[in-house]
Amino acid sequence: MLTKDEQLKLFTDTCQYWVNRFGLKGWEISYMSRPMDENVAEFVGHIPSRQVTIVLNNCLDDDEATEKEIKKCALHEVCELLLARIVEYMKSEHTPDNVVEEATHEVIHTIVNFIDDNNLQGDIP
Repeated sequence: MLTKDEQLKLFTDTCQYWVNRFGLKGWEISYMSRPMDENVAEFVGHIPSRQVTIVLNNCLDDDEATEKEIKKCALHEVCELLLARIVEYMKSEHTPDNVVEEATHEVIHTIVNFIDDNNLQGDIP
């Protein structure tokens, strides 16, 4: 099992890998870990200024703390970042938040599932 420091390093490295692969230039991204009640990870920040912090829960259950799950979670959060500006503008147009969230996660799950499970192991940091 990975230590908390190893989890954060793996998460950060994997997020940065996908940030670079998706070409998300112009974002100021920091990483941290802290306890969270429900989420494995999340990102917080100011979308219009492109400043965000991607946070990993440092109280993961054993089944959530595997290398594969951490990499999958990192990819998910970078997909959230990829769609963040669209989500921000949709919410400002008075679309119900649950509709925006549902549509966003439909795209994210499609992307994550498209990337073969083998790509979430091995060579990717």
